[in-house]
Amino acid sequence: CVFNDKTFYANAQPSNSISKIKFELRDPVLWKAVSEDAIQSMRASKDTSSMQILLNPNLIDPYHTAANLEHQLKRLIRDEREQHDLSTHWNENLSHLLLPAISAYEIERAAGVTVSNEEFQHAVRHAVPQDSLSRDTLLSLTISIFDRYLGNV
Repeated sequence: CVFNDKTFYANAQPSNSISKIKFELRDPVLWKAVSEDAIQSMRASKDTSSMQILLNPNLIDPYHTAANLEHQLKRLIRDEREQHDLSTHWNENLSHLLLPAISAYEIERAAGVTVSNEEFQHAVRHAVPQDSLSRDTLLSLTISIFDRYLGNV
């Protein structure tokens, strides 16, 4: 399901795997929309002022998950670079640039909308010294690795 405070869409596709779902919400073959009238009637019929919402605790440790994801991405980058006979040296000062890139690629994969790509490339170009040969290699390898990694999610 995909929803917000005004719309609700139910997935009508044969798979619930995020890598196989097409997020073309306006395609009635792929997604069934609940009418606005039905959503409004549900709102009007419920008195939620006394409703108490209990949330379950998060079962996933976000710090462990983030560290694990970072380790996997570094391994993928290192392996890809080794295939091109390139050595890999990590600069922790540049690591903060990867988070916006990951977010942008997730949005692109999920919604088909490219965001922040120019900002990421601009940030890398300014953070990596001009005479460094790895700057453009970093950009192209990072993009191809994210595409391959997110295709497996």
